[in-house]
Amino acid sequence: MAMDESRMASIAEQITREILQDIDDGIVPPDVNSFSALHDYVDANTYGGFCDEGGPNEVGVYVTHDDIDNIQERVHQWLTNDQG
Repeated sequence: MAMDESRMASIAEQITREILQDIDDGIVPPDVNSFSALHDYVDANTYGGFCDEGGPNEVGVYVTHDDIDNIQERVHQWLTNDQG
């Protein structure tokens, strides 16, 4: 089963909170304006727990590359719109 819309939205929101925390901590500059630009400062692929044991995967839910692309695109759109 693929990830549902609400779960993707929830993960995207989690990632935006993590980015804001990294901005507050001085790790990421406040003017970062794209998902790909985050990679200049952090391994942006680790946001949202994607590299954590268990990560965003739930029992019976398979996170596809399309799901990850969709989530990262949501975050990219947020960044290009001055972070909300």
